[in-house]
Amino acid sequence: MTDITGALHVTHEDRELTLRLTLGGLGKLQRKHGVTIGGLLDEDRDEGELLNFGILVDTISVALQKGMRMEAEEADDLADDLLTADQEIAIRLLNAAFPEAGTRGKGKSTGKSRARR
Repeated sequence: MTDITGALHVTHEDRELTLRLTLGGLGKLQRKHGVTIGGLLDEDRDEGELLNFGILVDTISVALQKGMRMEAEEADDLADDLLTADQEIAIRLLNAAFPEAGTRGKGKSTGKSRARR
């Protein structure tokens, strides 16, 4: 069975998590950070240019809220831990949400969080 577009499954500290970045979640992020979500969706961004880390945490948090039916405060805290353990999780989440766009980033994944694919 095919998984829902936008779903990313990860294991973090022996806990199975589902993150879902949906159109509703993207809309929520756009309302807070602007149409390109503070550059997150900007394809013209320089490869070495860092994103605002708050936007990354917010993106993971919104996906946890949807995927795990988690309250915002708990999701914010867990999103911070996930990104601290594995900065590539944001790229994998975007690739899950936009599979037709291909890989948005390159790099070696670090930390204990990992995608189950």
